[in-house]
Amino acid sequence: MTPLIVIVGLQKSGTTLLQRFLEQSGCFRHPFDGEGDDFWGNTPPFSPDGHPVGLVYQAHRGDRGHEIGADEWTPEASRILQARLTALGEGDVPAVNKNPYHTVRLPWLRRVFPHAVVVAMLRRPVPNVFSLFKKHFPHPGAGLPPEEGWWGVKPAGWRTLADPDKAVQCARQWQAVNDKLWRDRGLIDRVVEYGALCARPREVVEDVCRLATGRGLPETAVLAPVPDFDREYSRGAGLKSKNRISRQTGCLDLSGLNERIELRPFSRREIAEIREICGATAKAWRLPK
Repeated sequence: MTPLIVIVGLQKSGTTLLQRFLEQSGCFRHPFDGEGDDFWGNTPPFSPDGHPVGLVYQAHRGDRGHEIGADEWTPEASRILQARLTALGEGDVPAVNKNPYHTVRLPWLRRVFPHAVVVAMLRRPVPNVFSLFKKHFPHPGAGLPPEEGWWGVKPAGWRTLADPDKAVQCARQWQAVNDKLWRDRGLIDRVVEYGALCARPREVVEDVCRLATGRGLPETAVLAPVPDFDREYSRGAGLKSKNRISRQTGCLDLSGLNERIELRPFSRREIAEIREICGATAKAWRLPK
């Protein structure tokens, strides 16, 4: 069967950057359409009704969000998804799928693809929350707008986490999603922190390559460090996603980016509140402030 690498992590934690570095290495391929929502049945992504994951979402009327437990695995789900993976071809080259929704589905995912390599991305709370916060401001090229006031991965009980203050809501989202990931950490093969990926991409990709293939990277693989954007929350930023800018320019290194400030920086009060909400989970993961 085709080796499968699944990248999980809350949106805006660096999952797309890791996927692009893996592809850039020449040792992996990305045969999925986008995040593979059609493949998994995660369509439409915020309130899916496709087969198989969307059927589980609908069975709970959305109350459990995107979470799926091991007890909700079925032999049919394995058969269908394994057949879909085989149909993607090129069986010896590891396939990479970046899908943030699997961050709260790892027990189920492990039953479907027990031999998949699962890599989890983590990012410090305040900068991750700031990037999520942008999605609550309409702007050109924003992609899907929030649904029921929510954008991105829905942990179980997500409706109780909603708040008129979207910085608070995004902080609660970060805490709940990464707390679920912490509880399922035994199902993860590697954890990668966003800052480490930006500073040492070759080291990170080589590690994933050895996990997936038993081999290191070829000497020809050039993976240069890129600047991180972890200080945006303190100076403000444009609303356009850095992922979108990177795709449009074809460049991972955005060090020369000169963007118009459209979103004000977080205040001291907001920063303190986010750290209070996320602090225990950040400490468990040993993330810097």
